[in-house]
Amino acid sequence: MHYNSEPVWHNAKPFFTHQASKNLKSWIVERGSLTQRLIKSCEDFRVEVFDEFWGKPDLSEQKQLQQPNNKLCFIREVHLFCGDEPAIFARTVIPQNTLRGELQKLTQLGAQSLGSVLFANNHIQRGAIESCCVNKSHNIYHQALCYSHFFDHQVWARRSPFYLKNKPLLVSEYFLPVIEKFSL
Repeated sequence: MHYNSEPVWHNAKPFFTHQASKNLKSWIVERGSLTQRLIKSCEDFRVEVFDEFWGKPDLSEQKQLQQPNNKLCFIREVHLFCGDEPAIFARTVIPQNTLRGELQKLTQLGAQSLGSVLFANNHIQRGAIESCCVNKSHNIYHQALCYSHFFDHQVWARRSPFYLKNKPLLVSEYFLPVIEKFSL
């Protein structure tokens, strides 16, 4: 089967206004830590690393991070679980120039959530949130839902750049169908 390389991202609010449920919209526009919100919403939270590697970001990720297409970035993909069910799939792209000094620790988080590190930093700034709808024609859909029993569902996603000491990284979060059962 042939998959599209990546979904098309849009400014978050205008894109989903009439398409996503109220509960899902609240997750998409959340400016705080999704990790903290998920921890408050479920009993047994955990992070499971799907993959970590040095690789080329997708074209839209390169543009968002203003990276030349031949530059490798550190890419981390994780599932955020509530009990036995994955609720969020997250993909983080970190340029080499961001990983200097104390920020090198971002490549060694293991089962620690990136959100717990980012939102503990007083020097963090978040850029604009974009959103998209992902379906089974996109490669990322299959990665996001690999542990889920939901298939043939569309998956809403958001992404935004973060700046730590003016150094960028890009976080994309894919809301798996089970997220709908967690409160506003």
